[in-house]
Amino acid sequence: MYGDDERRSDAQLVLRRATGASLTTGPKPGAMIRLLRVSAVLLGVAGLFGLVGVFQDSSPGTQPLSLLPISVITLGLAAWLYLRAGRMAARARRVEESRKLLALAGEPGTLTAAQVMSALALTREEAEAALTRMSREGLARFDIDAEGTPIYRVAKLPAPRS
Repeated sequence: MYGDDERRSDAQLVLRRATGASLTTGPKPGAMIRLLRVSAVLLGVAGLFGLVGVFQDSSPGTQPLSLLPISVITLGLAAWLYLRAGRMAARARRVEESRKLLALAGEPGTLTAAQVMSALALTREEAEAALTRMSREGLARFDIDAEGTPIYRVAKLPAPRS
């Protein structure tokens, strides 16, 4: 679903947030997502008005079909922006989830599915999926402890910057 580069960039973003690195160089993800969605809706409405103009009764000498390509392109751009906003929101959720899991791992540096389930109110499948994502992103490594319990060893994070 996601390429290695995107997973790697998610992991780097989680590490920057967990270590207190400055992220003030741009707008917050939530604001950008809202802006993209509003832009998509406005473009979609403009594209629909263009399509209505194409198919409405026109006066002689006008070329309503010239609006058709512009309307279709506008609707396509609106759909692309809306889908992009959805992907950004999903990425922001993954980063926030990883940040919470890193904080939960704390000093021992290990996590189990049961810990994640109780701390984040997730189902067993959701907790295991979250831990697997952390493993794929390079933030945790699967292991089995002395009692035979599956655990994830979380990478040690550098100390937060002051």
